[in-house]
Amino acid sequence: MNTKIRFLAVFFTMALISVFTSCNKDAKPVISNLIVGLNNSHVAYAGSDLHIEAEIVAEGKINKITVEIHKEEGSSDEIAVEYDEFKGLKNTNFHKHIYIPETTPLGSYHLHFTVSDMEGNTTTVEEEITIQELIDNEAPSLTISSAPTSGQAFANGGTISISGHVEDNVRLGGILVALVYESDNIPDANVTADNSHVIVMLHMHNFGDDPDEYDFTAYITVGAANDNNITPAPIQGDNAWKTGNYYILVRVKDAKGNYTLALDDFDKSILLDSANSAAYNNRGAVRQQFCDFIGALSDYKKAVELNPDYQDALNNIKRVENLLSIDSVLFEKSENKAISEVDILNFVLYISEKMLNTGQKPKAILYLEQAIKVIPNNYEIYERLALIYHLNEEFSEAKDVYNQALDKLGKNESLLLGRGLLNIQIGDTVSACKDFKQSAELGNDRAKMLEQEFCGDTLSVKRVLSF
Repeated sequence: MNTKIRFLAVFFTMALISVFTSCNKDAKPVISNLIVGLNNSHVAYAGSDLHIEAEIVAEGKINKITVEIHKEEGSSDEIAVEYDEFKGLKNTNFHKHIYIPETTPLGSYHLHFTVSDMEGNTTTVEEEITIQELIDNEAPSLTISSAPTSGQAFANGGTISISGHVEDNVRLGGILVALVYESDNIPDANVTADNSHVIVMLHMHNFGDDPDEYDFTAYITVGAANDNNITPAPIQGDNAWKTGNYYILVRVKDAKGNYTLALDDFDKSILLDSANSAAYNNRGAVRQQFCDFIGALSDYKKAVELNPDYQDALNNIKRVENLLSIDSVLFEKSENKAISEVDILNFVLYISEKMLNTGQKPKAILYLEQAIKVIPNNYEIYERLALIYHLNEEFSEAKDVYNQALDKLGKNESLLLGRGLLNIQIGDTVSACKDFKQSAELGNDRAKMLEQEFCGDTLSVKRVLSF
């Protein structure tokens, strides 16, 4: 069942994923961060598609990627798909949807995810999945809560933003927000994350602990070099920025594949209407997304000045004033006994993630380093800071943070696991296995698995590990 909603409107985001491997072409391909099913549920539905995502590094360059789904040996119930589009790449983010025919027998299956490189090396990861029946003929609901107002115009460097709420009676399957050049005349069905003519503002399939509803905000800066796809792609060639009319298409689907569309039509160049309170409130929301709390507060107050009864703007003022209060305590500019260490911790983890997602890594590091001064005994802050350095291949800085934290806090299963993974990356496999062993002794299940599978009695790593 498809539902399309059209309405006139206007113009108007640790992922933090990296994969590590050695420089030896004889090394097998490395598969990490494998996600099977929505929210990594390992559940597929007959008559719908199975979401699969993984990070791959192959020093010998990828030859092909194969996904096989089958029951026990000897069964004829098998689905096999081979991909050669990644041939010649050393690393990639694999993101595909494999259709499960409606006639597929229900039950438990084995999934084999295999990467072969051009040197003849092969790595296979096996996962267990369940194919279930899902009876659902109801499309998700989609509500747009904020978008640029009619008559606005964007200049280079301006931010296009749209927010809303999606909800499904069973389970959400994915959301795509795309900026489409009107003159390209692209049919709605062809506006996909893989279409090189569109600019992806948001694309996601994992909806956390509450998979039946989600509040989203999508944004893109006019003139940006890359889009916001799951793997950001350059904005160039077919989808290069152009003067003219654009529209935003929002597509949301559920686990069964029912979908809803919404389109916002607008002019590309948007000028803020100085008499429009909603425009100020919307711009404040965008500034808040970029952690510009002072600018956001100014916009929210201007919105209330224009419309004193504007409840959304009034609520936003309270939220931002609270964030600014915590910010002031964090940087020791003021004292507020009502603000606890837990408040500061949650604020720092929240704001550092927002900053990383908006390209503000130095500022994220600044906030985390300041938090360590104020809350020196919390491992999560050290862990976040070390991970930022690690994923940006600043290995020395990452190890310094892990060592500082472990010296300060003593043995900690999460910090030992993180340092172990870092040691693998820099080639210190003996130290890595020692870290895994200590982490496992403290009860970390992943460290136990890594120690048993890769270290053995001789503390030698049998294959390259990654996040």
